[in-house]
Amino acid sequence: MILYLLLVSFFAMTILHSSEGDDVNDEINDGTVSLLLVKPIAPPLYWFVRDSGRRMIQLGFGVIVLGLLSLGTGFLF
Repeated sequence: MILYLLLVSFFAMTILHSSEGDDVNDEINDGTVSLLLVKPIAPPLYWFVRDSGRRMIQLGFGVIVLGLLSLGTGFLF
């Protein structure tokens, strides 16, 4: 039961958590957004791909941790 609760909370955090707004604000303040505007890629697409990669890494680490927890408790899904 606790493992299912951890699993659901992890996936909810992965899906709902986004720090892209903070990153965009930092890029505007640093002046690095002007370098991005000169490149031939769309900034929203760049930010989407970067955020998706970050979420996939978080998801991968979370799956590894939940797998280790389930093996440690002897409970397999």
